[in-house]
Amino acid sequence: IIALQGLKRYAIELSTSERYSYLAVGDIVSISSEHLDIDSIIGQIISKSWNEPNWAFVVQLTTN
Repeated sequence: IIALQGLKRYAIELSTSERYSYLAVGDIVSISSEHLDIDSIIGQIISKSWNEPNWAFVVQLTTN
């Protein structure tokens, strides 16, 4: 998780299989991961790139 431009905006970079190729920049997604101990965090995809053999997404997380 990284802080963007020193503001209270946080983002996470995720690497996924081709299965998630339908996701696009601007989409709102819910992220859960037992490994990262997060559950249903809402975020917006702000970057998408193909890093063979996976998709790389940067998701800006919502903060309260």
